[in-house]
Amino acid sequence: MLSGLGGIALASVLATSAYGQGQYYPVNPAGAPYGSTYTGITVHSSPNLQFLQNTLQTIYGPTVTLQVPIPTGSTAPTTAQYTNTVLTCAQAIVTGGAGVPAGVTVGSLAAEAVGWRPADLAATTTAVSQGIITSSATPAAAVANLNSVTDALAKVQPSLINSIVPSIFNAAGASTNTTIASSIPQLTATAVADVPTDLTRVNSIVNAGLAALSASTLTAAQKTTAFTDPSTGIVAALLAAPVATNNPALIDIEVKNLTFGGFSGMASLTAVLNASVAALQSKSNATNATMASLVDGALRSQGGNASTIASVVGGLNPGTQSYTDQVVAGYNNSSSLTAFQGYVTANPSFADAIASGATVRGALTSPVIVQWALVDGTAAPSSVVAAAVYANQSNAIATVLGAINTTARTPYGAATFADIAMGGATAAPVEQVGNVVANILNYTSTSNTTLNSTTVDSVVNAAIAGANSAGKTGAFADIVYKAEAVAYVTPGISGALVTQAVDSINTAGGSSYIAVIAALAGDLHGANRSAIQTAGFAEVGATSGDVTAAQSGASLVQAIQTGGATKTYTNTLSAFNTASTNASPTNSVIADLYAAVLANPNEADAGLAVAIKQSSVSDSLLVSVASDAYRTSHSTFLGLNPALQEVRKVVTHVKSEALAGNIGDLFDFVGHEIVTNTAMTQDIAVAATVIDPDHAHYIAGSVAFNNPLQASASVGSIFTYAQITNPHPLALPSLTNPSGALGTKAFPGSIGVVIDQPAAAAAITASLATGILEANLSTTDTKNALISTISAAVIASVVQNNTVLRGPVNPFNGAGDTAKTFQQSDGGVGTSRSEQTYGAAGAITGYIAEVTNNGDSTISAVTAAVLTAAVGGNARPYALEMAQAAGQALRWVGGTNVSSAAGGSMAAGNPIFDIASAINTTVAGLGGITLTNLENAVAFGITQAAAGVIGAGALGLNATNMNNSNGTVVVKAIGNNNSDFYIHRSATGAPVTDIFNL
Repeated sequence: MLSGLGGIALASVLATSAYGQGQYYPVNPAGAPYGSTYTGITVHSSPNLQFLQNTLQTIYGPTVTLQVPIPTGSTAPTTAQYTNTVLTCAQAIVTGGAGVPAGVTVGSLAAEAVGWRPADLAATTTAVSQGIITSSATPAAAVANLNSVTDALAKVQPSLINSIVPSIFNAAGASTNTTIASSIPQLTATAVADVPTDLTRVNSIVNAGLAALSASTLTAAQKTTAFTDPSTGIVAALLAAPVATNNPALIDIEVKNLTFGGFSGMASLTAVLNASVAALQSKSNATNATMASLVDGALRSQGGNASTIASVVGGLNPGTQSYTDQVVAGYNNSSSLTAFQGYVTANPSFADAIASGATVRGALTSPVIVQWALVDGTAAPSSVVAAAVYANQSNAIATVLGAINTTARTPYGAATFADIAMGGATAAPVEQVGNVVANILNYTSTSNTTLNSTTVDSVVNAAIAGANSAGKTGAFADIVYKAEAVAYVTPGISGALVTQAVDSINTAGGSSYIAVIAALAGDLHGANRSAIQTAGFAEVGATSGDVTAAQSGASLVQAIQTGGATKTYTNTLSAFNTASTNASPTNSVIADLYAAVLANPNEADAGLAVAIKQSSVSDSLLVSVASDAYRTSHSTFLGLNPALQEVRKVVTHVKSEALAGNIGDLFDFVGHEIVTNTAMTQDIAVAATVIDPDHAHYIAGSVAFNNPLQASASVGSIFTYAQITNPHPLALPSLTNPSGALGTKAFPGSIGVVIDQPAAAAAITASLATGILEANLSTTDTKNALISTISAAVIASVVQNNTVLRGPVNPFNGAGDTAKTFQQSDGGVGTSRSEQTYGAAGAITGYIAEVTNNGDSTISAVTAAVLTAAVGGNARPYALEMAQAAGQALRWVGGTNVSSAAGGSMAAGNPIFDIASAINTTVAGLGGITLTNLENAVAFGITQAAAGVIGAGALGLNATNMNNSNGTVVVKAIGNNNSDFYIHRSATGAPVTDIFNL
């Protein structure tokens, strides 16, 4: 995870590899014990962590380290030691002290320190804050630094920010300097602005800010000023912020906290309401909807003072008084359905406002409230629905459906389905807008096979208009996708639907080509593809939209839907490469990204990674598009999916280094990202492999080392995105080859299409094995990690992109050997057949080579357990191939202690029996294969190795001068030198074979 190396040691290690990695133990000759030459991941990949490490060891000595696993004789810092180190670093940064690395700021330090050790996040954040407060040149500088830290942490830790900021707020509040203590409102607003759609965390953040303000060293008068001042108070900071504009849901949750009685000692309810209304008015944000949300928030915490809320708010903003008065009245008159109906009947034109207040009170359910507000009221039906949904966003779908008689399949009152869609799309969280549309359409007819085209089009149009009115343009694609996903089974309406969607998005000022792609993706089985394309392309053209982009995205949707899951990534990769150079590259890349994510959401991270990799379109724009297309998470930063944000970070980092002419830290960078974002390990692995498939083995090793017990979950993705079977691979972009396109080659040893596919499987599997071994787990955890991870690798090695992994027909290039073939045991005594090697056998080769020491005579009990598990599933048909590969690798690395004698006792301790028995446990009887057949295959492999014949996939473990040998590597059919093959040192060792050299 991280190495604590001093300057001299660090420099010497970095000199060993162009990739800046540490030197790992060699398998042949073997390190004793494993890891004896292990140096860990260097802090070189993060100047912030390097600074922390150097400071830690300066204060506490060289045996205290951040390195994981902890080297023998060293210890990890205690919480006190770690936080004191963070404090010292923060002080050095703000004072401009010597030794602070270039680019290190208090914000970047805080982000790294918290991410590296999240268990101590409160203490760490307090230390950073105290360092800033005690050492900044001026109070104003301290406030600026605290704000920078708050912003940085909210951006990198959006799901933890509500647990982080109390430490910052409390540290500021504890300061005896008025300027610093009075900065709590600004700090609170900064945190909220970074996560405005995550209302759960907004609630916690605002509450924490108010609590810190209440407990601060400020005088009573100063606290009141910090609460209600129209320029600097927390009310103004929150409600006059840009993120609160036209955002009733956010206003509601903020006002609920601001009016909480526990904080009334700082400002009275009337004073808070005065400040709240003034804040909204200052930004021309005092509409019926926003003022109603202000009242709703106040009622949630101060329902007993409803009359005060009504009189104060109404008196301050006469233009909305009649409306807000009715919100309060709805709250007061909804203790029972009878009371609610009676009040709506008496005041029908305010049914929407009444519904809002009643929903807040909660005596009646929001679906019931909507139903009877529509039946007994005369307010605009869309406003009724929107008011109730705004007041109960967590129950948006049920609230919307309350407007529909789901038995009769008709709206209540005078509402139309379009009205309901308008209200629902206006008020529902952006992540739910598409679902709102789908649920409405499901109840427009007794069967989805008999939907009315006019009704469907009206719902789509209204939903797009409603979402647009609330600034939720990111919901457009989701609306069209979900609509078609419901409507596609009704014959003949998809063409009209996409036409309407194109027009509606165009009217809203959006990119109308999105409608075509979303409709095609929602047409799950392609039944209406022709109708959608014909109508959609025509309407995009008629409205002066980008037909080229529409066609590009449409082609990718079709390729994904018709190519089968096994071809999805290859098709996606090819599409983006084409889109980036067509007549409309920017829009076409965006269109393809919508297509990739909507038609294949399970690989959204890969779709985004490819888009960034293959194009020059802004990565910030692309991650926004991907998030819009991937509507699944409420835990977002400015509406962006956190996992996709991490994908963006990984791909842009590696790409920028490549285009600058050098990648200096792939292994370290991937490891660092995994350690600080462990839950996103698979996303990180996907992103890194997509951008740099040639070094999939580096990535595999880093994943296995930094998250060994969960590494198996990422294995399939690493294999898929390594492009092992892609006949037209696209490698890492470079200055001279911006697309990364590779050509063919005659023999392994130069960059190009992979010829020896099992060797690629061996390289990746070996890296997974070494990563786990070097993680220094307990014996039990090491065994479990190896079993799960190697099993996943063997399964992934069988087939990729619908192509079985095979070696070349003629795998040798030695003099007189070019026409010869690989010999595979047929299960007989010493007999074999000509065969191209298989990927599963290559994976076994990679694993056995890494766990075998020179001098070993047989496999260990752990390896036996791994083999038993690994040969299951779709790998079972390759039992003989795997048995031979295991014997061949064991003999090649272990040496002469590995006996090939089949005679004598076939019992434990005999390598032939041990390997065959482990495999036989799983495959016994399959296809007539017996234990004897397996023993013969193992023995054949051992005999072949003794004669200098390399096994399946062995080139993946490197041959001398293998990487970029440009054809100089020589592989004989027999008699190869032992020291020239199976020389693998782990993912970070110098002689590792890169994937596209195979």
